[in-house]
Amino acid sequence: MNVFRGMRGLALGLSLGSFCSWAVDGKALRTELVLAHYAEDLSWVSRYLGKDNIDVTVYSKADDIPEVAGALVLPLANFGRESHTYLHHIVHNYDCLADWNVFSQATTPGWGYLIGGSNNGHLNDKVSFDDYVRPFPQGRDSMFVMTAATQFPQAAQATRLGSVVQGLPSEGAEACPKKGADGWTDWWFAPDHPHLHGGDMLHFYHTYISLDKNEGEALTLCFAQGARFAVSRARIQQRPRSYYSRLLALLAKDVNPQEGFWMEAAWYDVFHPEALQSKTPLCPLPVARDAHDAMPLGPYFLDSVRQRVANASGDACSDCASKVDARRLYYGMYGAVTSTTVSNAMMPAASIARRLQADADGWVLVFRQTAPFLWTKDTLSLNPGSPSNDNFAILDKLEDYRNKGGAFTFKLQWPRDSLKAQIWNQSRNPAVAGVLGYQAVEVPYTDKSWGGLERGNDNSLLDGSVNSIAWFYAIGTYALWFGGYPGPFGTAVNQVELYVKLPEDILDGNGSMCIKIP
Repeated sequence: MNVFRGMRGLALGLSLGSFCSWAVDGKALRTELVLAHYAEDLSWVSRYLGKDNIDVTVYSKADDIPEVAGALVLPLANFGRESHTYLHHIVHNYDCLADWNVFSQATTPGWGYLIGGSNNGHLNDKVSFDDYVRPFPQGRDSMFVMTAATQFPQAAQATRLGSVVQGLPSEGAEACPKKGADGWTDWWFAPDHPHLHGGDMLHFYHTYISLDKNEGEALTLCFAQGARFAVSRARIQQRPRSYYSRLLALLAKDVNPQEGFWMEAAWYDVFHPEALQSKTPLCPLPVARDAHDAMPLGPYFLDSVRQRVANASGDACSDCASKVDARRLYYGMYGAVTSTTVSNAMMPAASIARRLQADADGWVLVFRQTAPFLWTKDTLSLNPGSPSNDNFAILDKLEDYRNKGGAFTFKLQWPRDSLKAQIWNQSRNPAVAGVLGYQAVEVPYTDKSWGGLERGNDNSLLDGSVNSIAWFYAIGTYALWFGGYPGPFGTAVNQVELYVKLPEDILDGNGSMCIKIP
């Protein structure tokens, strides 16, 4: 074992940067296991200790730091989940990384993930931890076994069949299932999934991972559930140290940041800038028209998984389908579901997805324009996956929000101009034609021929000056008007937002959100 390990550990513990030797102890390659520890039993690590070509570094965020003879155990502040640990290691060892680096949570490696079980080791079927430890498998400079896929911003999920059931003849240590799209479950959706706990994943991905412009396009990422992978020193160093330092600073702000969950899905793209999944799909996946096609978790989904397992196993594993355990899919299926009501009444996935776009009062943003941006004529959709964008529209989806009476409830507001909001009902879709069925709810402004929203003229996409050549209360302005956009009572405003109220079938009797899933 490298005699400089203790000195390097001291430098790390004091946060003084890298101090290391490139002595290799007579071995052509050096492997380092980097383990993110909190309270896990580390006895399984013993088989890798005392090897001349393997170093074991444990970063512990526990209150009581464990002792592991033969391993370097370092305390680390409890921030940022396992991704913070990995980034800390890379940043502080950037110039002296091992030839081959295995990153893993400290949980005992084992097959799959079972809620309530003691062995949630995140390994795909027919894969062992040794497969990660062996450097450069088949000449590859990284090892990722993708066991999950996610679609952002809706966070629909697909699960690799090899992590759901054992015995499928086609499974193994390949990055993607040999069966292609048939090696995955159908897309599924859980309203309490960690990817949906808040924030804007697309902004995070393009700002910190891909380092390119966020065009608002949907993003699909295949990833190793549990954040276990192995990469060479050269592949890590394709990105500069400053890239990792920026991510580390972001994750060091909280114990359990939302970005920590997103990082789990983004690690492949971190290390493969030449093969970003935002540009080129990594694995063939089940086809879905869009993320709203995902199935809610429940008996119907479980049946679909068993059918896909049966198709993938054929005669080689006649009982594989019967072995599918629902607890290996997702905890919300039969465990506690945060902020939801569990019943036998199944809400359509599209309805759940729409609810997750709403604020606490049930309002969904469908349009925003911010000066000096000029709208493109007849554009109904802009940056649809990025509602935090200064300029955003999903006006092509308005029909999804009609209430049981066939009408819409709209709210028009100007958040940068200290004006009150307009709230009203109308039965005709303003993106289609003129106003019909207008009914005021809270309408402080009635000047300039206000009467709801209608399709606009040559100056804007929509406006509220009904049956008039004027175009006040404008939505989607094509040309600036006195440096802004025409608002109420002849005022030029700097930002316009339009919201629509969720239909009653996605609200409970008190007007608060109440999702019902099987």
